[in-house]
Amino acid sequence: LKPTNSMGVLGLPVFGGITLLSGSYNDKNNDPVEYGGNDSGLFLECCLIEVGMQRHIVSTEIQGRSGTIKQFSSNGDYAVTIKGILASSRAGVYPTVDMEVLQSFCRAEDSFKIECPYLQDFFQIGNLVVQYASFPQLEGNITVQPFELKCLSDEPVILKTKDA
Repeated sequence: LKPTNSMGVLGLPVFGGITLLSGSYNDKNNDPVEYGGNDSGLFLECCLIEVGMQRHIVSTEIQGRSGTIKQFSSNGDYAVTIKGILASSRAGVYPTVDMEVLQSFCRAEDSFKIECPYLQDFFQIGNLVVQYASFPQLEGNITVQPFELKCLSDEPVILKTKDA
């Protein structure tokens, strides 16, 4: 991966990272809901990304034959785990704003767009939906908030209506 134009909290170039892009959707009451805070979203610079994929294969047993016959059905979604920290740039200050923005992505009832060379270039993943989120407290340090997001890849589907 190539360094980005961004500089980390320690003033070093960031290799990769992921940007969760702001957006909006309509909830069950058709009320607009915005997530991501500002227009640029949230850049997670201190994180590690793990990608896994499950394929859908139908296995059929045949009497008198050892093993099974495998038939490819489809590729499944990618499972994307993002582990990292939110860090405050000021000593003794909790990263409240970043935590609130990250929480808005976790509560979103829709998939959100991302910018991440690793996910886009190698796996063609452009949208994620959070399936599980964890925010453990870190003993003795208030300026850092660890997090783990378990996400699924998503491809937006545009439904067409057939005129009657």
